[in-house]
Amino acid sequence: MRFSRYARHARYRQILAERGEEGPMKDASTTDSSWSDPDPEDADAGIQDLTRIANNIVDECPEIFDLTREHSADPSALPSTLRSETPKMIGPYKVLEFIARGGFGDVFLCQETCKPHRKLAVKVIRAGLDTKDVLARFEAEKNALGLMSHQAIARLIASGATENNHPYFAMEYIQGQTLTEFCSKEQLTLEQRLHLFIDICSGVQHAHAKSVVHRDLKPSNIMVTRIDGKIQAKIIDFGLVKSLQQPLCDQTLHTRYGALVGTYEYMSPEQTRSAGAEIDTRSDIYSLGAILYQLLTGELAIGDLRKCSYGEALDRISREEPILPSLRVKSGSENTTSDHASTLKIGTEQLTQRLEIDLDWVVMKALEKEPERRYQTVQEFARDIENFLSGEMVEARPPSTSYRLNKFARRNRVMLTATALVFLSLSALFSWALMERTNAHAATKIAEERAEDFETAVQFLLRQVGGIGIDVPSVALHLRKDIMPGIRATLVKAGLAGQALEDRISQLEQGITIDWIKVAENFVIDYYFNPALAAIDKDFSGHPLVRARLLDTVALELKRLGLHKLAIPPQEEALRIRRTILGSDASITLKSIHNMGSLLSDWGKRDEAMPFQQEALDGRRSVLGNNHPDTLRSINNMGVLLHGQNRLVEAMTFTQEALDGFRRLLGDDDANTLRSFHNMGSLLKDMDQPDEAMPFYQEALAGRRLVLGNDHPETLRTINSMGALIKSQGDLDEAMPLYQEALESRRRVLGNIHPDTLRSINNMGTLLLLLNRWDEAESFLQEAIKGRLRKLGNDHPSTLLSIYNMGVLLQEQGKPDEAILFYQEALDGYRTVLGNDHKETLRAIKSMGALLQRQGRAVEAIPFYKELLDSNRRKLGNDNPETLRSIYKIGVLLKGQGKLNEAMPFYQEALDGYRRKLGNDDPETLRSIKEIGLLLKGQGKLDEAMPFYQEALDGYRRVRGNDHPCTLLSINNMGALLQDQGKLAAALPFLQEALERRRRVKGNDHRSTLLSIHNLGSLARERGRLDEADALSSEAVEGARLKLSDGDRYLGIYLTGRSMTLVALRRFEDAQAPALEGYSILEARCGATHKCTQKAIHNLIDLYNGWHKTDPEAGHDKSAAEWQAKLDALTVVPTAK
Repeated sequence: MRFSRYARHARYRQILAERGEEGPMKDASTTDSSWSDPDPEDADAGIQDLTRIANNIVDECPEIFDLTREHSADPSALPSTLRSETPKMIGPYKVLEFIARGGFGDVFLCQETCKPHRKLAVKVIRAGLDTKDVLARFEAEKNALGLMSHQAIARLIASGATENNHPYFAMEYIQGQTLTEFCSKEQLTLEQRLHLFIDICSGVQHAHAKSVVHRDLKPSNIMVTRIDGKIQAKIIDFGLVKSLQQPLCDQTLHTRYGALVGTYEYMSPEQTRSAGAEIDTRSDIYSLGAILYQLLTGELAIGDLRKCSYGEALDRISREEPILPSLRVKSGSENTTSDHASTLKIGTEQLTQRLEIDLDWVVMKALEKEPERRYQTVQEFARDIENFLSGEMVEARPPSTSYRLNKFARRNRVMLTATALVFLSLSALFSWALMERTNAHAATKIAEERAEDFETAVQFLLRQVGGIGIDVPSVALHLRKDIMPGIRATLVKAGLAGQALEDRISQLEQGITIDWIKVAENFVIDYYFNPALAAIDKDFSGHPLVRARLLDTVALELKRLGLHKLAIPPQEEALRIRRTILGSDASITLKSIHNMGSLLSDWGKRDEAMPFQQEALDGRRSVLGNNHPDTLRSINNMGVLLHGQNRLVEAMTFTQEALDGFRRLLGDDDANTLRSFHNMGSLLKDMDQPDEAMPFYQEALAGRRLVLGNDHPETLRTINSMGALIKSQGDLDEAMPLYQEALESRRRVLGNIHPDTLRSINNMGTLLLLLNRWDEAESFLQEAIKGRLRKLGNDHPSTLLSIYNMGVLLQEQGKPDEAILFYQEALDGYRTVLGNDHKETLRAIKSMGALLQRQGRAVEAIPFYKELLDSNRRKLGNDNPETLRSIYKIGVLLKGQGKLNEAMPFYQEALDGYRRKLGNDDPETLRSIKEIGLLLKGQGKLDEAMPFYQEALDGYRRVRGNDHPCTLLSINNMGALLQDQGKLAAALPFLQEALERRRRVKGNDHRSTLLSIHNLGSLARERGRLDEADALSSEAVEGARLKLSDGDRYLGIYLTGRSMTLVALRRFEDAQAPALEGYSILEARCGATHKCTQKAIHNLIDLYNGWHKTDPEAGHDKSAAEWQAKLDALTVVPTAK
């Protein structure tokens, strides 16, 4: 087997290092190139020859080391015989100088030959390296850059091929320094470095949101500069990029088995052992951790890797734990540490203290060897740094309870002696309970008839233990309260006193951040339920029916504590025993069937619950009759289950039957009747009948407060539901006290991770979201997600709802890329758990489509809206408003893609449905009328468009009034249509009215006002009123520069209009700059074939042709010909404005 030339190069450099000559890789901070190693089998076949060759080179030509040391970091410095000649041109770009050399390409500083003459960085494949693999890798890097648009990522400008058919692409040129160089030279403080690092994380998160993994993040691939005085980082070199979803090139990229990619010092452990399939975004998180480590300490996380052999280096990366950053600073040489601290404008001792306060934990969490122990997203990593900067607790400190306890124990062995006494006290409580159970069990052996007495004792003990588990906050407080006196006594005995004693106690208090809820829960399971279940199985094997009763009791208690998964096995066994011995029709067997269905339903496994609920109901109707309380309970539960499956009409039948039966049989104040009142209110709320729902909630709440008390879980459930109903009606402030009461009581009564408490936490987050109190909302939603993931699992509908709600919050915060991740996770889960037609699934589908549309990703959005439409047609019918909105939305998306003919049937169907369902004056109808008019105009059917324009305008004037934004838009549209028809005099009063009203209502610099100014200026130009056109076009551009972003599409339109006016005035030199800038913006924002872009090209052709007539010798005719050729090469696609 043979080595590839790249593998030979890498192994050659390694062998040189092993011979004691480290060559150019000695200083990792100056290493720019990524590398790959050969397949191990190839290595075995060729290593001896390669070693011999390398040794001969060293022996015969020792100066090779001087050459590689001097020039490896700068290929441009190599002798001319060892580097390719710098080209003069690359495509349309003039080469100014060589910048750098990568694994398969050279990067040059170039300048555009046409205006605006920007300086760009152009990367081109070197001659002789254009193999299929290299071309695929090059294309992948280019396409990855094309997917991304973020201020922290170098932007792709254009791509093409040279005359010799070597591919290239042009990026924005970053005239700056590498990350570590900039931080050192600029002497950035700790806070400045962390803020800069957060900006870098934002760019990496954006890449991850596009399913792009960099795989070679390091300081030399992050350039930093100042733009308008602000520090700006730019991530470069995506040459080793990996896509997690869609392929980035036509050819599949293969990383051969055993082939590594990355840079030693920043390479994640999984990169050392994976051919690529296992590597995901968490690999970049490790690299970011290594970078942050270096920024904080001035040292590499794992140093001297270049001095190791290949195998040793990989082993160290996989196994060696980096020293804590604070300890690294402490243990470094005095001069080195002091020098680094001085670059942060801080003393060494101060730096150490700052690192010890949480930053150690943040860095080490990112550098965890196992990906699942790291931050799971870059966003989480950045948020923890933000927490540190704002003085809040970081989540990375410490990584886990067991990790904390182990670390704590190693550092504080003596103090933990006192702590152990507290746990022994708690353990004694459980031991007493077990002893009582054992005594009771011994008594039951005397005679089977005493088993019922034992069951009563077990139920009592279970309730007591459940009480300990439920009131976890109180348990935690008592534990901490009992621990601290023992700690103080131990420290005093050890000789500490005064302020030193208080400081040490304060430090230890912060260290004991144990998850007491989990501790209490584990105690309940390990010290009671597991031994109880083992004893039941062992001691009652000869008394199966007694065993079944006990198992049933244990399962119900586990369910009550929210431990549904643990409750399944004993419930299944109890049911199996009773079916086998008593048969399926026995009332006690039907109770077990009913309990199994309730357990699965409460756990969110509704499809699995249905057969049990149906069997229990059918059996109880047959055996007990329709008016038995147990039958009514099954009827009620069937209604609840159907409600959860969104089968609302079917659910109403059962819910009404249960309520009527309970009222007739048990009266209005019975707990079962009150539960049915509550269920009826919930069902009516979800059937969009809030006014009908409220009386049922009020009846349930009044009765539950009276019968059960204010703190009973059922009372709190109704309080929470009433708050949700009031919130859904828009009365947010009125809903807040109900939500607060439910949440505070549930925390106190049920603990922080009970499912009902988590529901209240989630609801509080959504209410705060609607009140635009986003930071508070995020805190509650994060707590809900974490709690539900732990308590209910990642596929429970409630967990998925909290994940979805976080997506809504992120979207509201202007973080669409992060929002999509949460929406997609929720949607995938809903599809699996609830099915494609469930209301929650459809809501997630709608949100995904809407967000993609807002991002301009219409092609990706359309399948979501089509799926939504198909479901709405099946479930709601063709004339339901939701169905019509889905139809209309697909029309909008198709129109936005320029597919006007495909869009028209959707617009027409939506309009016809709105006319039938809502009437001609409904806003939805008027909007559809207006859009069909615009669509016809975009198709060039101006006369057919006029009736729709007129009907929309008349309707808006009648319904909305003359100053409403929709009316003003229709007035403006009417003027524009008349102008396009050549009816300039008729267009004038409409455009004048639109501008006058917009100036008065919106102000002179509002976007809509600027559009009216532009339109009136365009009309003045066509009417030959050039002085008016000059003033108006200038006002539109000046206003847009103040109000709009530099790349806004409308700025491009206004610049083109300004240039057209200047051309009409024969001021050609003044017209050139706005013409080129306008074209550049429109081509970037709308694409080369868009109508607006082509209009800009026509203007450039007219500009240069007119200029040529006044100055024939200047060569403007050639410029005109170039733009004409560009226009001729385009495939025209009709696109509506």
